[in-house]
Amino acid sequence: MRGAVIFVIMCIAAAAYATGGGAWVGDTWGGRMVKLSPSGSIVRTVGPFVYPYGVAVDPNDGSVWFTVNAQTVVKMTAEGQEFFRRSYNTEQISVNPGDGACWIRLHNPRGVARLDKNGTETANVPLGRANWVSSAAADGTCWVTDGTAGVLLRVTTAGSVISSFGGFSSPGGCAAHAKDNSVSVVESGNVVRVSTAGSVVFRTPLASGFCVDVNHSDDSSWVGAGNALYKLNGGGSIVNTIGAGGMVNVVTVNSGDGSAWVAIYDLNSIAKYTSTGSMVFLLPGFNKVKGMAAEQEPAYPGVAPASMGKVKALFR
Repeated sequence: MRGAVIFVIMCIAAAAYATGGGAWVGDTWGGRMVKLSPSGSIVRTVGPFVYPYGVAVDPNDGSVWFTVNAQTVVKMTAEGQEFFRRSYNTEQISVNPGDGACWIRLHNPRGVARLDKNGTETANVPLGRANWVSSAAADGTCWVTDGTAGVLLRVTTAGSVISSFGGFSSPGGCAAHAKDNSVSVVESGNVVRVSTAGSVVFRTPLASGFCVDVNHSDDSSWVGAGNALYKLNGGGSIVNTIGAGGMVNVVTVNSGDGSAWVAIYDLNSIAKYTSTGSMVFLLPGFNKVKGMAAEQEPAYPGVAPASMGKVKALFR
C-alpha cells in the first residue's frame, strides 16, 4: 500500500507518569509519603518512613526525592517505587527542572551537595551554615542561603561559588525564578527578590515569613508568614492575603494552573488555593507536615511532560 502512513506512539520509560497537577506530601510525624490528586483524594501512600521532611518532584519524569530522619536522601519513581537512597545529614533539598539533579543542604558536615539524577555525587561544597537551597536555572546553578552569616550564595554544578551577596537579616527559605534565575528569599521581616548580579529587585515587608515558592509561568511568588499566606506579583506587590487558620509551614506552587498547596502545621491539614486565592479544599488527617511538592502541569519552561512519549511515523 503506497503512501500509507501509520503513526505509532512510542512511549518513553516514564510513560506511566502524567503531569496531573497533584502533589506529594511528606507526612512528617505520620511517617509516610502521600500522593494527592488535584481534588485532594489520596492516590498513593508509601512507607513507613521515619520523619520524611524535604520533598521535591522532578517535572521531567515525575520522580520524587525526599529526606528521611535527617540522615538519608531517597528517590522514588512517580509510582512510588524506590530507585535509590544515599546517606546525607540533611532535611532540605531542591531538584533542578532542567537536568533532574538534586541539590542537598548539609548540616553535618555543613555545606551543600549535588547528586545527578542517577544518584552520583558531582559536587560537595563546605559552607559555614547552609539554611536553604533552590535550583531552577537552565545552567543548573543553585542558590543557597546562609542564615548565620546573612549571606546569599550561588553555586555551579561543579561546586564553585560564583556569587556571594551579604547584608541579609537571617535569610532562610528561598525559591529560584526559572525565567531569569533571580531568587526570592525570606528574611527577618521581609521577602526579598535578588538578581544574579546581587541587586535587590524588591524588598516587601512581611512579618515572620517562613517559606516561599514561585509560579514560573507568571513570575509571582507565594509566601507563608505566620498564620497567613501571601501572593506577590513579579514586582513584589501583595495581590492576595489569605488567613490560613494556623501556621503555614510549607507552600508549593503548580506553575501550570497557578494553584498553591499549603501545609497548615497547627491544623495537621493540607490546603489548596486557586491562583486567585480561593480555597479548593482543606484536607485533615496529616501529622505535622514539613515537606510537600506540587507537580507541574504543564512542566517548567523548557521541560516536556514525560507523558507525551515519542511519535514515530512508519511508511509502507
